[in-house]
Amino acid sequence: ADTHGTVLGITDNSFAQPYILLSASIPSDAGYFGERLNAARRELVQVWKLRSARLEPRLPSTDILGALLLASQIFSQQPANTSQKILLLFSDMRHHTHDLDLESPSAMFALHRAKKASKIPPPFDLHQVQVYALGVDGAGTPTAYWQSLEQFWEGYFQHSGASLNGFSALRELPRFPNPN
Repeated sequence: ADTHGTVLGITDNSFAQPYILLSASIPSDAGYFGERLNAARRELVQVWKLRSARLEPRLPSTDILGALLLASQIFSQQPANTSQKILLLFSDMRHHTHDLDLESPSAMFALHRAKKASKIPPPFDLHQVQVYALGVDGAGTPTAYWQSLEQFWEGYFQHSGASLNGFSALRELPRFPNPN
């Protein structure tokens, strides 16, 4: 109850052309027996199944940083007394645009060059946001590359004021503590 959620698609131009798949708020009144909360959940599941049925990867690049900028703006519109801010990223976390390519195993060399050329935008305001990156599979890359990708994102989120609470190849949602 009393929750807002937005599902964004990560595209090749995530910020300039947002792909909002779902945005919904659940009222604070769960109902006497939780019937309003259960009805809202059923409706969200039904809408999500309809909207996600035809989703498929078809874009040549992934603008994760643009999606993070959009997410920071969505979080900034939430009430100041919001007790939990959670960002779930279902992605391989291999940002790949013309300016910055983290997709190839030689990406750490490219990342070093990009830092020197100031091609990495400054961290966005994600203060007090708990971040979970799931499905970061690292397919076709050495384990060292996956670990360096984790280190990059951990540092990036730390500088943005967020905490990276999960970075996993697994796709299962973590159990979130009840804020009350």
